[in-house]
Amino acid sequence: MARSSFRRITLLGIGLVLLAGAWRSVRASDEPAQQPVGLGAAFEPGKILNGITGRRVLHFTFDDGPDAHTTPRLLDELDELAVKATFFFSASRFRDRSLRNAHARELALEVRRRGHGIGSHSVDHVRMRNMSPAQLREQLTQSDRLFTEIFGARTYLFRPPWGSHSPELDRMLAERHDTMVLWNIGSADWVIDSAAKLTTTFMRALPYLERQKGWHGGIVLMHDTHPWTVEAFPQIVKALRARNCELLARGEELYQIADDLRTFQIVAAGEATSAASDEAARQARLRAETSARCGGSVR
Repeated sequence: MARSSFRRITLLGIGLVLLAGAWRSVRASDEPAQQPVGLGAAFEPGKILNGITGRRVLHFTFDDGPDAHTTPRLLDELDELAVKATFFFSASRFRDRSLRNAHARELALEVRRRGHGIGSHSVDHVRMRNMSPAQLREQLTQSDRLFTEIFGARTYLFRPPWGSHSPELDRMLAERHDTMVLWNIGSADWVIDSAAKLTTTFMRALPYLERQKGWHGGIVLMHDTHPWTVEAFPQIVKALRARNCELLARGEELYQIADDLRTFQIVAAGEATSAASDEAARQARLRAETSARCGGSVR
């Protein structure tokens, strides 16, 4: 074989090796396991979470932010109470650099820095049930781009506005390995604008849902854009801890506030799965903490 032909073949082989390596690198960067913690990469892909559970476990979620007037105060309240939440951001806040959203990107990074989960609430906060496939893809693609600009990766958690979704959207999210996050406990903070009434309504709703539906806990929907919600949140957590004193005295299961959403993972068909192998240990620790706080003995 001529030296020039051998050289061309050798260079071609090297190029193919480099191209294959680059392709593997690109593919690896798309894998959920390579993504930053808190963006849903660790969740089972393609699932739908609705929050329905027979256990007294809650996780608080906040939609529509981030908002410069209310989200910073909520973050401070969460820190003070040692509670982790999940925020579903409307990505249009990152695209629109108006005065209202001038610091939205920096605030989103602060939410993540404090250890909370991050999800997408679409770009334009539109009802997605009747959108065409092209419109759905545009919402998801734009959201991916904006989240990647901020966090270096897209989120794998998605909450459709108003919970409005369709089989087409469900299919798209499953193909993308996303987790759709719905809710089963609404705070009604979009119609109740009093912190005291929000707290009372929420605490009355919990035993009602237990009696009527068998839902002992769940995913809580709130909005970090409402000042009355931010004011009500610490009142709700303190009320839950006070109720735990009563439950402890009666020897019942206590309310646990979960750090993330994995407790509520379910398959699309509704078959429950468990992400909490140490549930008994967590409940035991909670009972000890509650006993110390309430001044009683562990039962």
